[in-house]
Amino acid sequence: MTPLSDALTTAQRFDALENEYAAGSIDAGVFVARLADLGLGPVDCSYVRASMDVMLSWDVAEPHIAARVAAERTEP
Repeated sequence: MTPLSDALTTAQRFDALENEYAAGSIDAGVFVARLADLGLGPVDCSYVRASMDVMLSWDVAEPHIAARVAAERTEP
């Protein structure tokens, strides 16, 4: 594997993990443990979890923010 393919694989795993957490399929402890498995340090794991919790409390995790912006641009 090349560094580029490794980075893409990690990004895809991170995206899938975020989606699982946003859907409530996994709890915070599992989320943080799996973030650590991706190579994030304890401080980064805490920041990512806190960021996800804020986004979930503001209802911006689903649908994806890019989709929401695109939808707002197409509305009359």
